Amino acid sequence: MGSAGDYDLLEEIGKGAYGTVYAVKKAGTNTEHALKRIAMKITDEGIPQSVLREIAVLASLRKLHHPNITQLHDAFITTKNEGEMYLNVVYERCDWDLHDFLTNIPRNMGDPQCRHFARQIFEGVDFLHTNNIIHRDLKPQNILVNRDQTIKIADFGLSRNYSLHSTFTTVVVTLWYRSPEILLQCRYNTASDIWAIGCILFEIYTRQPLFPAS
Repeated sequence: MGSAGDYDLLEEIGKGAYGTVYAVKKAGTNTEHALKRIAMKITDEGIPQSVLREIAVLASLRKLHHPNITQLHDAFITTKNEGEMYLNVVYERCDWDLHDFLTNIPRNMGDPQCRHFARQIFEGVDFLHTNNIIHRDLKPQNILVNRDQTIKIADFGLSRNYSLHSTFTTVVVTLWYRSPEILLQCRYNTASDIWAIGCILFEIYTRQPLFPAS
C-alpha cells in the first residue's frame, strides 16, 4: 500500500455519492491516475460496506486483468482531523465517462463505433459474470471511455458475488437503468445487468435515455 506522499493532486474530475475523484500524478514516475477519496467518520462500525465491496471486487479481479475493467493500483488511509479519515483508492485514469462523452462530443457516432462500444461493454460484463460478480449499478456514469475508444467498466460499490442461491437487496441500480424485477422487488440475477446494458445501448445510439423517470 502507498501513501498520500506518493501522489500529487492535479484537479477534481468528478463527485458522487461515495466520494470525490481527483486526477493525480504518481511521484517519481509522473504517471497519471484517478484517485477516489471517500470521507469517513471513525466509528465502531468501521469502513462502509460499499467501499469494502468495491476494493474487494477490484482486488479479486486485479490478478485476472481484463482490458474492459478498471484496474486498482493502490489504496491507503489518510486522516482528516480527529474522528474523521479518508480512504483513498487509486485507479487507472480514463478521458471521459460515457455520460460526459455522449453529452459533450458533438458529432454523432456511426453504427460501427456504436457496435465497438457495445462489444466492449458486453465483454467486460461477461468477464464479471464469469467470475461470479454482478455489477448492479451499470449506467453511463460508470462506464469510462478513452480517446483510443477503449471502454472500461468502473465503480463497484454495489457489486456482489453471486451464486444460484444468492438473495440481494432490491435498492440498487440508478432508477433509469433498473430492470423490472428490481422495480417490482422480485428475485433477480445477472440478467439485471443485461437490462441496464440494453438501456445504455439505446442511449449510445440516440443520445437520449430510454426510461427517464423520477
